[in-house]
Amino acid sequence: MNEIVGVARQPVARPPVAWELGSREPAVRQPAVREPPVARDIGSREPAVREPPVARDIGSQEPAVRQPAVRLPVAREPASACQPGDLDLVVDALLDGQVVLLPTDTVYGLVVSASNADALNTLFSLKHRPLDTSVAVLVADAMQASRYVDLGMRGSTLAKCFWPGALTIVAERIDDGAIVAGTSTTLGVRCPDDEFVCNVASRVGPLAASSANLHGQPTPNNCAAAAAMFPSVQVVVDGGPRRGSASTVVSVVNDELKLLRRGPVLLADIEAVVR
Repeated sequence: MNEIVGVARQPVARPPVAWELGSREPAVRQPAVREPPVARDIGSREPAVREPPVARDIGSQEPAVRQPAVRLPVAREPASACQPGDLDLVVDALLDGQVVLLPTDTVYGLVVSASNADALNTLFSLKHRPLDTSVAVLVADAMQASRYVDLGMRGSTLAKCFWPGALTIVAERIDDGAIVAGTSTTLGVRCPDDEFVCNVASRVGPLAASSANLHGQPTPNNCAAAAAMFPSVQVVVDGGPRRGSASTVVSVVNDELKLLRRGPVLLADIEAVVR
């Protein structure tokens, strides 16, 4: 008979298991935590002190000199919550013959005292606006408007229905030339739906106003963009974004209704109240 001879198997070597002293369970080893290397100066045991990088002009070995930003004096309070000090700043500037950039209920505008011819000429020059074009005035209320124009029956009805608001009414003037805006015989007046602007007009008088843009160009809807177009204007009121459009303009001269410019107030609504 053939004899089957078994093959002897060699024992497998296993790594030693570490045990905690006095325990039957294998010890749990935590992974080693390595600290990041610390930069040290050569020959020193103290960590090296690294100075922050210094900005330099291109092509120069000297550190660059940064000039502080120049900011315009700005009356920062929104028009709906303006502080008395800001109102005084705007009023004083206008009485001094300056141009002021401020928000109305429709768009940002450049305004001057409507009785100051030099200030109005400056406004026209800033906007590159032809001198033979006219601008309307902003008034505090219908009573103030009645001192300078004859609104008549239709104009008075429109003022009662749409003021304060985005409707400019052109009527015959009766101010004996006290207001330098408008034409020799007519003047556009509007009471804006903005408490701050009305307060300014009540203290200064009617405000000759024009959109804060270059003549024939779009009007920016925020203070920063409008102010950037007119860097020489020193008093700027930031009232936040203005999403409106220029006011509707109608004429009631000789008590005859004419639409001169379309705007937020619709002609159909106007006609509905003055039939």
